[in-house]
This record gives sequence, C-alpha cells and structure tokens, in this order.
Amino acid sequence: MDDRIKYRYWINEDWHNPNSKLEPVYCNIVDGCDPTTAISDFEFCTGLKDKNGNLIYEGDIVNTSSFGKCIIEWADDEAGFILKSIETVNYYSIYCFNGTEEIIGNIHENPELLEE
Repeated sequence: MDDRIKYRYWINEDWHNPNSKLEPVYCNIVDGCDPTTAISDFEFCTGLKDKNGNLIYEGDIVNTSSFGKCIIEWADDEAGFILKSIETVNYYSIYCFNGTEEIIGNIHENPELLEE
C-alpha cells in the first residue's frame, strides 16, 4: 500500500476525560476510520521514513543534521510538505532529507520540544 495515502488523527485515551492522554489513530484513505472521535486535524503521511524506518507525518518533530529540530507541516503555497525550523524562522523543502533525519516526537505528545 502506498504510504502517501496514510493519515492519523488524535483522540483522548479516555473519551470521558478531555484531559486524558492523547493517542494516535492511524488510517489509510482506502479503509478509512471513524473521524467523529478526532480532537485534531488529520495529519497526512509524507511518504518518507526517518533513519529508523518510521513513517513521517505532519506534526512530527524531526532532528535533522542540516537544520536542527524541525516540524513537518503542509504549505499550501508550496503545494507540499515543508520543514519548519524550531530554532530559526526558516522553512526548508522536505526534499532536502538525506536519510539521517530522526523523529524525536510530535506536536501533540511532546509540546516541550517546540520551546527553544
């Protein structure tokens, strides 16, 4: 199956408690999921993998050898995914990946990584 048709969204572990831990729900466009429980936007898969073989999704925070810590985002004006640097105000093309990138968290479970 093509990784680019995969996506995820986040739900509360205990749907009775909105402050409970978040957990991801992974889906693909063919099989679908129940988005009525989603508390986040859909985050689509880039189709790329980090150095450990993990698929990279929107909202993931990656450590890059060239640009430091970056968030994966969709940019409408680029019509594609970009790397938004946490340490500077720069944006980079996701096609700058060289195979050394590593997912170190995501914006939902690791917001502390966004602080510099």
